[in-house]
Amino acid sequence: MTIGPYPKEVLQQAFGGALSDVPERYKDNIMFDSYRNKTPTLITVGNEDLGGVARLPSEAMYSILKENGVPTRMLKFLEEGHNYTRSESARFAFEEVRKWLETHMGKADEAGMAIAEHVAAASPANED
Repeated sequence: MTIGPYPKEVLQQAFGGALSDVPERYKDNIMFDSYRNKTPTLITVGNEDLGGVARLPSEAMYSILKENGVPTRMLKFLEEGHNYTRSESARFAFEEVRKWLETHMGKADEAGMAIAEHVAAASPANED
């Protein structure tokens, strides 16, 4: 697993410049409306070779949010695809989401954490 930051060069390579420099190249793609977003955003992605989503949209969104000063973090699970198959990945992801919510939304409520713990305990990833 790797943790961002990802350089804004991701956008410059894909679109020939940063959003602030060439906005016309971004305006027709709905994903790029993210420049209007001010909500702290945690992005988690798997390895696209293992069934995860394509890398570029996630990295582009991350770069746009960071460039616009939005609190943003990206976690890439290189050993996972679209779903968590390893218990350590699932535990790490749930813990990171919990910390993110506590930091940006206040203390995570006990009911929400109980649900997350139940889902984690019931997931096939816990069958080590």
